[in-house]
Amino acid sequence: MNNEAITELKEFLVTQLTPYWVQGVRNMLCFTLAGVLRRGGVSESDAKDIIAAICDAANDEEKKVRLKTVSYQYKLPLEYKAGGKVCAGVRKFREAAREAGIPGELVKAIVESINKVKSQTSSSASQGSLQMGEHVL
Repeated sequence: MNNEAITELKEFLVTQLTPYWVQGVRNMLCFTLAGVLRRGGVSESDAKDIIAAICDAANDEEKKVRLKTVSYQYKLPLEYKAGGKVCAGVRKFREAAREAGIPGELVKAIVESINKVKSQTSSSASQGSLQMGEHVL
């Protein structure tokens, strides 16, 4: 993945999400953001770096828990199988963002910024892009 693109994504996400990263909603934001990052082709180590930076900026005292949440999302299957769990997608992120009071336009910008990073990687060209109306959990 392009380091410059990841750095820009990280700075954008930290700036935009820190005000909403508060007790009561930050765990679900982390859970769903990690899933969207994974589906967007962001490596687990880069996702952990992004989440850690948000935690630091928001003075999240449960940073270790958040990083374990990222690892958990990266172990889940991308496709639903009966009776199983699946990696979170845009729909769940939108729900968590709405619960956190994040405006819809910002959610759209976040998804677009992740898609932008994904489009800059040659290996992700066949994976498609995240859609705002995506029905994946």
